[in-house]
Amino acid sequence: MLELLILYSLNKTELTLYGLRKHIIQNFGEISKPSHGALHPALKRLKDKNVISERKKLSDGGKLYSFYSVNNGFKEYFNDKYAEINKIKNSSLEIFLTELKTRIFVADIVDSSILDRFKEISILKIEQYKDVIEQKINNSYLELNSVQKNLLNLYLTQLDDYKTIVLSI
Repeated sequence: MLELLILYSLNKTELTLYGLRKHIIQNFGEISKPSHGALHPALKRLKDKNVISERKKLSDGGKLYSFYSVNNGFKEYFNDKYAEINKIKNSSLEIFLTELKTRIFVADIVDSSILDRFKEISILKIEQYKDVIEQKINNSYLELNSVQKNLLNLYLTQLDDYKTIVLSI
């Protein structure tokens, strides 16, 4: 997820580590607020895979800054990472929704064939989560109280909303 946000951000402009963190928080703070400690290893991984480049520049004050930008091969890597939503198996609903939101936010630069497959898989997964929740609501052995049922119904509504959003991208 973080790599998608990094690549999406660097596709727009060259950024330092601090600038990248600020950009992600400003644009995707609802999904992720990565620390420098999380960004640094992710940038290193992307650099090692030759997906991004690092350019060092000395400031007027003598401080060395690293600027990051995407390489020509970033698009293929981005598409591959984007398509990994099919690998999210048996995850909690919250993890699935976070992954889903991330991909919705960055969908405008993914290839159309990858996007079509994402939509297909996402709708199937949304329906699976809905089925599980509906089974819980209707299971008389669980003896859910009204608050628990309301919470589960809230999840159903949320899943329907995400389904609508996925179909619209």
